[in-house]
Amino acid sequence: MNRRHFLASTGAIATTAIAGCSALSNFGKKLNVTIINRDQERRFVWLELLRKNADELDEATVFDGEIQIPAASDTEASVVKRDDIAESRPYVVRIDILNVRRRIAPYHFYPDCVGEDGPEERLYIDISTADDGRTHVDFNQNGC
Repeated sequence: MNRRHFLASTGAIATTAIAGCSALSNFGKKLNVTIINRDQERRFVWLELLRKNADELDEATVFDGEIQIPAASDTEASVVKRDDIAESRPYVVRIDILNVRRRIAPYHFYPDCVGEDGPEERLYIDISTADDGRTHVDFNQNGC
C-alpha cells in the first residue's frame, strides 16, 4: 500500500470515528439560575435539580439547597443569581417556597444553546403574587 492510499483510508476511518461528536457539544457548559422575586416580602426557595433517567433520588439529585431572595422594592424586583450551579443537561426542576401552601408543578429543563461559543444556559424562576393573593411561579430559560 502506498502512502496516499494509507492516508486516505486512515482519514476516512478517523472521520467515521468522530462523526456524531457534535452531539456532545454541551459537555462542560454550566447551568446558571436566576430567581426573581416581585413580592415585597423575603422568600426562601428550596431548589432541586434532578437528573432524568435515574433510578434513585440520591442518584438523581444534582443540586438540593435553599436560596434566600430579598424582598422587592417599590420600584424593582429582587434578583438572585447562582452561576455554574450544575452541568447543563436535561433536568427536572422542583421548587418549594417557604410559607406557600400550594404545590408548584416541576419544570423540565432542556439545554438549548449547543456549542462552546453559544450563550450561557440560564434558567429563570419568577415569583409574584396574583391579585387573588396566590403565589405565582413562572419558569423560563434563554434560547439561542
